[in-house]
Amino acid sequence: MRKRLLGTLKVGRMSVEPRLAPVELFPVRIAGGPLPGTQKQHYAVSPDGQRFLINMPAGETEVSPINLILNWHT
Repeated sequence: MRKRLLGTLKVGRMSVEPRLAPVELFPVRIAGGPLPGTQKQHYAVSPDGQRFLINMPAGETEVSPINLILNWHT
């Protein structure tokens, strides 16, 4: 399970420094594996930073079995 963290920064003319220790927003179980390409996030943040859209399972689900049939003759 991964965590989403909130951090605050002090931005100066020539520097950026952390102001406080990061605070955990919420844990999240993200669906799927790595995404291809350079934009690999499984989530998007609204422009105002108040909402998140997250690709996650619709609940605790069991893994579906795969049935493999060998030597199938028609």
